Amino acid sequence: MYRYQEFRPFILQGHDTLSIKQGTLYAQNKGDTLKLNAVMNNTRALLSGGPLNVEYEFVEMHFHWGNFEQGLVGGSEHSIDGHK
Repeated sequence: MYRYQEFRPFILQGHDTLSIKQGTLYAQNKGDTLKLNAVMNNTRALLSGGPLNVEYEFVEMHFHWGNFEQGLVGGSEHSIDGHK
């Protein structure tokens, strides 16, 4: 059974100031993970609204990938019904 709940809109502030080109964001390729890190200076990207009751600041995000040719070695930290 699903329950529907309506939330206020999400609010993004300052995300347009994060840029590798401008030096406010940097990327690290770890081979099986790509990390994007905000450079901690006067630039801030904030997320609020929706179901959130506090404001969150963007610090880091990362993506994982695996190798399907080798039977999906690595990849996501999470799975659904045993599938990554």
